[in-house]
Amino acid sequence: MVAEVVYTVEEVAGLLKVAPQTVRRYLVAGKMKGFKIGKDWRITESDLQTFVEGARPEPGDADTDGC
Repeated sequence: MVAEVVYTVEEVAGLLKVAPQTVRRYLVAGKMKGFKIGKDWRITESDLQTFVEGARPEPGDADTDGC
């Protein structure tokens, strides 16, 4: 059995180039999945990937056509 990579809020913030507080807001709002160990949030690699894929605009979206 291979253990999945689990990130801290600070690690995710560094990867996404946002403040740790922004990641916490995403978690509390349910925009990003995660779980708590005591008072600290943790985010699995698969949940981070799902969040990033959901944040990407779909090809052909009005916002991505350069107009």
